[in-house]
Order: sequence, then structure tokens, then C-alpha cells
Amino acid sequence: MPVGSVTNTNGVDPSIAKVVNGSNSKMDQNTFLKLLVTQMTHQDPLNPQDQSQMLAQLAQFSQVESLNNVQDGQSKIQATALLGKTVAANIIQNNVPQYVKGVVTNVKFDSNGISLTVQGVNSPIQMSDITSVQN
Repeated sequence: MPVGSVTNTNGVDPSIAKVVNGSNSKMDQNTFLKLLVTQMTHQDPLNPQDQSQMLAQLAQFSQVESLNNVQDGQSKIQATALLGKTVAANIIQNNVPQYVKGVVTNVKFDSNGISLTVQGVNSPIQMSDITSVQN
């Protein structure tokens, strides 16, 4: 009696699971490309993936990339709209949780995300730390 191949219990190829589980929970562009390359590398050469499925995946990748770009732009617009407004935030400054309040004087966009300079606060404030906004 021939025995078929053994797959893991959740039905996901272990090499693909390694790519997905090795990253953080947010699927970014690099994770998607790694997953696509891994899938192509491990496909059966006698039964390759249907080209229409490949094109559908590439179209989905393009849509995800576009949505990420829209979301980034929206976040920048929201941060810029805070210039001159009074914000309150819960931050950690010198390893001590603090409630701070002040006028946003500067917005900085860099690889760490969006940070705000608030008058009277020594360290930058992240958008996620803001608890309220006043005119």
C-alpha cells in the first residue's frame, strides 16, 4: 500500500509558514514578495501554478501596495493638521509615564514613523500617544 506525502496539520507548506510566521503580524510588501518567491520555488515543476492565479496574486499585491500608500499619505495629512493645535498625550519620559499637553510646533516624517514636537515637551510625541486634540 503506497503512502502519500505528509503535510503539517494546518495544511500550510512548512517553508511558507516559516516566511509568514517569521515576520511581524502586519504583512508588508517584503513579506508578500518572500511568500510569492517561496511559493514559486516550492511549486511542483510537473504541475506548475496556473498563470491566471499568479496574475491575480500580483494584482492583489498591487492593491495592497496602493492601500499602504494611501494610508501613509492619510497619516501625514492628519499629523500636519495638528500643527498649531493643542494636544494631550501619555508618554514615557526618562522611564516615567507622564501626561503632557502643549501646542504642536513641528511634524517630522522619518523611518521611525511620524513624530510631533510639542511646546514644553523635551521628547518627540508619537501619533499613537495622543489622547486628545483642541483648537
